[in-house]
Amino acid sequence: MLKNINPIVHLIIAVLSIPLVIYGSAYIKLVFLFYPIWLIFKKDAAAIPALIVLVSFMSNSYAIYFSIIILAIINFKTLKENKVSLFFIILIVFLPYIIYLIINKIYVKDEVAGLAINQFQLYFSLFAFFYGILVVETMNKKVLFTIVWALFICFFINFFYGYIPNLPYARNSFFLFPFAGALIISVINGFRFDNYLIYTIIGLVVIAFGVLTLDTTFTILLSILLSFSICSLYLRNKNLIIKVLTGYFIFIFSISIVAYAISEYNGVDYSEYKTLKMSDIKTVEELFNRFKMKLFEDRAPIWNGVFESIIRDKQLLIPEKVKEIEIVTKSDTILDFDFHSHNLYLEFVRLNGIILGICFSLIFTIFVVFGNRIYQLKNIDSLFIIIVSSSIGTTVIGSFSGVFVLFSNFAILNMTILGVSYATYNIHKNDKLTV
Repeated sequence: MLKNINPIVHLIIAVLSIPLVIYGSAYIKLVFLFYPIWLIFKKDAAAIPALIVLVSFMSNSYAIYFSIIILAIINFKTLKENKVSLFFIILIVFLPYIIYLIINKIYVKDEVAGLAINQFQLYFSLFAFFYGILVVETMNKKVLFTIVWALFICFFINFFYGYIPNLPYARNSFFLFPFAGALIISVINGFRFDNYLIYTIIGLVVIAFGVLTLDTTFTILLSILLSFSICSLYLRNKNLIIKVLTGYFIFIFSISIVAYAISEYNGVDYSEYKTLKMSDIKTVEELFNRFKMKLFEDRAPIWNGVFESIIRDKQLLIPEKVKEIEIVTKSDTILDFDFHSHNLYLEFVRLNGIILGICFSLIFTIFVVFGNRIYQLKNIDSLFIIIVSSSIGTTVIGSFSGVFVLFSNFAILNMTILGVSYATYNIHKNDKLTV
C-alpha cells in the first residue's frame, strides 16, 4: 500500500514552486511537470490542495488531466463499483479522435499546442470527477482544512495580479465566496467544529468577503445564496427542497432562462442601467433592474449569437476550427466576440458540435446531481458539507452564467469535490453513518 502524503508539506512545495512554473524555461517546466503527475498517481486526497495551487499558475496543466485519465483506466474497477464506468467509457471513446484533432492542429495547421488543446478544455475537465471517486478513501479533516488554506493562498496572490508580470489570475479563489455563505449559516445554526483553525478561517472569510463584494457580480452573489440555502436546508432536514435546488430541475430552469433571454433579446431595453454598479445599488428595485440589464444587455446578445451560429452551421461533430461568436446588436451592427459563450451548455455545443456537445452536457449535469446525493446522509462532517455545498453552488450558478467551472484551473477543485461527495455517499448509503 502506498504511504499517505502530507497535504501541508505539499501545499508549501506547490506555493514555493509558483515562480518556477510561471518564469521557468520550457525545459524546467517540462521536468517539473513530473511532480504534479506524481501527486496524481499517489491516488491520495492529500494531493488536492497542492494541485489546486499548481493548476492555477501552470500553463501545461492538461498533463494533470491526462494523468487522471490513465489513473482511472488503471482503477477502472473502482469506477465500476461506483456505477460511473459507463460515463467514463462514453467519454474515453472520443479521446483518440480528440487527440488526432489536437495533433493535426499542432503539426499540420501549425497552431500553438496550448491553443490546440484549449478547444477541449471542458471535455478534459470532466475527468476530475473520476479523480474524486478514486481518492475518497484518503479524504479527511486535515485535507479539508488544507484545501481551504490553498484557496486563501490563491486569493491573496490575486491581489498582486496586474502588478507582477505574467502572473495568472487564480479563478479558484471564487470558491471562497459560496464557501463564506455556507460557513456563515453553518456557524449560525450551531455546527460544532473540533479544530481551532476554523476561527481563523472565519476571520479570513469575513475579510475576503468584505473586500471583494463591494462591487461583485451576480454569479458570485447567486453562488453564495445557493450555497447558503443548501446548508441551511440540510440542517433542517429539507432534503426534498435540496433535490430541487441541486437536481435536474435547476438545470432545466437555468436553460429555460437562457432560452427566454434569447427569445426576448430584441424586445426589451435595459441599457439605461449599464452604468449602475453593484456598489451604487440602494434599493431592491435597482438590484432587479441591474439583474435584467445583465441578463438582456450583457449575456443575451452573446447567447443569441452562439445559438444563431449553432442553428446556421448545423455542426454535428467537432469543428476543426471554432469560429468567433458573431453578436448582432439591436442596431443590426455585427460584432466579433473572441471569447466564450458565457453559458456552459452553449459552449459545449459550440466547441464540440451538436452531438458531442449535448452528450458532454448531459454527463456534466449527471455528475453534479450525483454529487448532491450526499445530503441523503445524516451527520455529515461539518467542513465537508460546507465545501460540497460551495462546490455545488458554484457549479450550478457558474454553468448558467459562464464556463469557468470547467476551466482546467478550476475543475480540479469543484469536480473533484463532487466526485468525493458521490463516492462518500456510496460508501455510507446503506449504514447512514457519520461521514
